[in-house]
Amino acid sequence: MDNSIKIFKNDVFGEVRVAGTSEEPLFCLADVCNAVELSNPSSVKTRLNDEDLQLLDLHALNPDLYVNGNSFATFITESAFYDVLLFSSSKKVKPYRRWVTHEILPSIRKTGEYSVKKALPKTYLEALKELVVVVEANEMLSLENKSMKPKAEYFDNLVDRNLLTNIRDTAKQIGIKEKDFVNYLLENKYMYRDKKKQLRPYAEHVPSLFQIKDYENNGHTGQQVLLTPKGKETFRLLVG
Repeated sequence: MDNSIKIFKNDVFGEVRVAGTSEEPLFCLADVCNAVELSNPSSVKTRLNDEDLQLLDLHALNPDLYVNGNSFATFITESAFYDVLLFSSSKKVKPYRRWVTHEILPSIRKTGEYSVKKALPKTYLEALKELVVVVEANEMLSLENKSMKPKAEYFDNLVDRNLLTNIRDTAKQIGIKEKDFVNYLLENKYMYRDKKKQLRPYAEHVPSLFQIKDYENNGHTGQQVLLTPKGKETFRLLVG
């Protein structure tokens, strides 16, 4: 993949513009936000790391598709792509992520392999040298794909659990001890303990940061406090 704009289209999600290279693809932030029903890309942009953002001149990259003038758009790295999906509670998130990771990225990376189009080697030594180049290139792609895998699995875990996690799991995910996390929530008036000493969120933080789910286990019923994607992102920034 060269550094021009590639447009991938889907009947459900619309189109997503992809720039960058096969090793470091960049996704148009506005397109990603539109697909997962995030209505304010500018607001989403402020929640991302600066190093994951690039302002690209669409006309310079594709003169035939874009007129000169106000043709700049913000593109995000693959890492930031996963972050943006975590900001959305849309039911489209998981199928959209699957479309991107199972169709778009493999087509960009050609299933993780380099194809070398050049004259066939004339000698055994030349063949060995070219083999080394190809193997090293594929090893680099393999390492890159492995480095993204934990984040993709983390994302799938959130989606499969309806994007909600309990206090213990959230503490692990943001890198803080559960006890310290609970103390922070209590001291900063996000939660309180009821008469039975159970943790309960203050009403003003429900359902934005917390949700309460009823459960039944072996004939016993109760309520479990779970954190929303917004809640996890909020506390990741505050205490992570």
